[in-house]
Amino acid sequence: MRRDDLELFYPEPGDQAAEQAAKDICAACPVKDACLEMALVTADQHAILGGTTPAERVPMRRQRQQIHAREQAAERATAATGIDPGELRAPAGRSMAAHLGGDASATVRAWELCKTAGTAHVARLIGVHVPDLHATLAHWGAGGAQAAPAGRDPGAPSGGQGGVRVGGAGRLGQGRPPGRSGVADAASGVRTVGDG
Repeated sequence: MRRDDLELFYPEPGDQAAEQAAKDICAACPVKDACLEMALVTADQHAILGGTTPAERVPMRRQRQQIHAREQAAERATAATGIDPGELRAPAGRSMAAHLGGDASATVRAWELCKTAGTAHVARLIGVHVPDLHATLAHWGAGGAQAAPAGRDPGAPSGGQGGVRVGGAGRLGQGRPPGRSGVADAASGVRTVGDG
């Protein structure tokens, strides 16, 4: 390719015909995908690369950044809790909200992840809508929860162990439907005070 030909990939702003001419060349290029990858990695703001304009690459970069942020949140949550968000997925044919609503131990593990990565990230990681996750946490008595200092139950006398304090609702385990008291605690090993 001659030097003059390279200028085709740097059209004047708003020159639609020049942009299309460069994209037509890209369409038949054997390194189109590698060129697009390079443009996304370097955040090129000027050239037609990989068959895209700089403006067309902005949402592609944003999507990559969001995916990367989710992956990092999952890694941090897994490292901090030892819980793999992938293990919380619902069985095939069952919604995640229904799965969490019927499985106290899965909900407690999701709550542990929420304390580390935040509910919005955890909801995306496990495939549930944020309002559904909040409703499920509330159903099991963990809605609006705030973590207590590790190893200390705020309601226990000095030297108490375990526990999660729940803002406004008491402790994990309170406010559960009748017949479910202690289910989440037994499944997760979390000790609660005040369960009957």
